Amino acid sequence: MRVPSAAGFTLIEVIVALGIVLAIATASAQLVSITVRANAVAQTLTAAVILAQQKIEELLPEAGVSLAPSPLEALAEDRAGCFDVVNWRGRVLRRRWSIEPLTDADDTLAIQVLVTDVRDGTQVRLVAAKARTGF
Repeated sequence: MRVPSAAGFTLIEVIVALGIVLAIATASAQLVSITVRANAVAQTLTAAVILAQQKIEELLPEAGVSLAPSPLEALAEDRAGCFDVVNWRGRVLRRRWSIEPLTDADDTLAIQVLVTDVRDGTQVRLVAAKARTGF
């Protein structure tokens, strides 16, 4: 008579295999979470850059012709005529801008636009320069 052989896995082998599978599943879940968060930040930054660029394009033709320099601290706090709030896909983005001469004697203006995500504080700042007499 033949003695049946012990085929299959031992308990130790099964526990080690389950540990490896669990480690891989945990790492994959963390990677998905990080990817989703990075995607949300990228979307917010993209929207902020687009909003800042739109405001600069709106201000450039008027800069030096009909726009006076902005009040002090126009980028730091909400000043009348120097900010607006935009709702983008459920996110509230505050857009502030300032127009200032580069130097006292210079005929060149610096236009700055600062866009801030009100919820998490993410910021984008764009700066453009324009000569008062045109390009």
